[in-house]
Formats: sequence, structure tokens, C-alpha cells
Amino acid sequence: MHSRLLWLAGGCAVLLMACATTSHEDRVRAETHRQLGEIQLARHEVELAIREYRNALELYQKDPETHFGVSEAYRRKGVFDLAEHHLQQTLRLDPANVDARLNLGVVYLQMERWQDAIRVNSTLIKDPTFYRPGRALVNRGWAHYKSGNAELAQRDYSEALKQGGARVYAHMNLGILYYSRGETVDAVNEFERVVELLQGRQPEMFGASEAEARFRLAQAHVKLGHHEKAIEHLKVAEERGGKGQWGRKSGEYLAVLR
Repeated sequence: MHSRLLWLAGGCAVLLMACATTSHEDRVRAETHRQLGEIQLARHEVELAIREYRNALELYQKDPETHFGVSEAYRRKGVFDLAEHHLQQTLRLDPANVDARLNLGVVYLQMERWQDAIRVNSTLIKDPTFYRPGRALVNRGWAHYKSGNAELAQRDYSEALKQGGARVYAHMNLGILYYSRGETVDAVNEFERVVELLQGRQPEMFGASEAEARFRLAQAHVKLGHHEKAIEHLKVAEERGGKGQWGRKSGEYLAVLR
């Protein structure tokens, strides 16, 4: 009986070793599925992208690029727990991947896990190899703001403007902060700066941000008694925002003001 148990244990070990070894052919097939997933994701065909990334991971689980790609697909679907899991896997396999760490901070913001977002973005800000500190500062600032610490948020946004690279979002979030404190004129100045930065840019890429800034400008102008200015901004916001959230909200607000 004892020798039989030893044979079983040995047999299992051989089986596990075989399973743990990925052939060159499997890696090539996995890479093909990953590349197809990247194409589908670029086309906004998120469900098809997830399918391809899953196929790739079934063949080879140790590719950080596949984990990174599927994490973004899950994030776009709003499946944040799986997005977090695959970003953590990316960082386990590739600890120096600053883009994965940045995305993990974004996922924590979307999950409203403010302290985790602060922790991850603080790590990025201190990392001398991270080439976009402004983005991490803006993200950490938003986490501070949502945690109720407007002073630290304002400090991060101001530092982000000095660093550059995330000026649109720094000005936008500063405007939101000022508006929430009743500093409406300062809020208008920040939202107008966003509009200046985005004017003439492609609506496919920047229309949503411009529409949001103009919507918030309209709110501020209404508060200041400038109804005509508010209507002008809402007209442009509805056009630039299209069928997106801020385009729709601008159209609804415009109907109320008229």
C-alpha cells in the first residue's frame, strides 16, 4: 500500500510538472490571442477582447501584457474586482510597470477606495522612473478631495500644474473644488482654462472633457446670474459632448434654462 501511495505521489508530480511547462507553440498561440484582444479593445469591442485575453491566459498565465490588457477590458466593463486582480498580477510579474500601477490607482478611485488610491499614487509620485507625475498628483488629489481633505487636494492640483502633463484635469478638479466651497468666480476661471486648452481638439478624444467643463461653467454662470453665458456654453457642450453623459446632461439643462 505504501509503495502504491508513493507511485501516486510521483505520478502527480510528473503531471504537475507537465502542466506547469508551457510549450513554445502555446506561447505563440497565446501571443496571437493577446494581439487579437488588443485589436478588439482598440475597437471598443470589450466583450470580444475579454474572450481573447482569457484564451491567451489559458495557454500562458505568466505574460504581464495579457494581464494588463484584460485588466483594462474589465475596467471598461465596470468589473473592478477582476481589473484589480489582473493589475496586481501584472505588477507581480513586472514590478516596474508604472502604467499598471497608475491604472490600479484609477481602479481604486472608481471603486471609491480613497485610501488605497492615495497609497498607490503616492508610490508613483515618489518613483523617479515615473514619467507622468502630474497624472498621479491629479488622481491623488481627487482621492484627497473625496476623502474630505480639500487642502491636500488643492496642494496636489497646484503641484500637478507645475509638473505639467495633466493640466486639463488639474484645472477641472480645481474648478470643482472651488465651486464646492462657494468660490464661484475662481471656479469659472478654472473651467474656462479647461475650455481654452481643449478648444479645437478632436471631439472624439476631448469632446467629453470639454462638454463637462462647459456644463460646469453653465452651472457657475447661473449661480452668478449670467443666464445667457450659461446657455451659450450649454449649446456648445451639447454639440461637443454628443451622445455621451455630458452632452446629454447639457441638453437637459439647456431645456430647463430655455
